[in-house]
Amino acid sequence: MTTTTKPNKAIATKVLKAVQAKYKYDNPTYGPQLRMDFDWFGHGASPAIVWEGGPYDWASECSFELLKVLPKGVWLEPATSWALNIYVEI
Repeated sequence: MTTTTKPNKAIATKVLKAVQAKYKYDNPTYGPQLRMDFDWFGHGASPAIVWEGGPYDWASECSFELLKVLPKGVWLEPATSWALNIYVEI
C-alpha cells in the first residue's frame, strides 16, 4: 500500500505548469487553475488542478502521461473529468 500526503505549493505548481504546457487555451482566466483546497470526495481538502471548460475528460487523459515529467513520488488522480488531485508519496 502506498501512503500519500498533500504536496506543497511548489510541487502543485509544477503539475499546473505541466497541464498548461500540454493543452492550449485562449483565455488564461478560463484555463486550468490550481486549487490548494479541493475536496470533491469529502475526505479532506488536497491540491488539485481544476478546469471545467477544458477538453472533455482531460484529467483522465493526462493523469498517467504527466507522471513522466513530474518529480518521482508525485501521484495524480482524476477526481472528475475536469479535476486532477495531486498527492505525494511518503
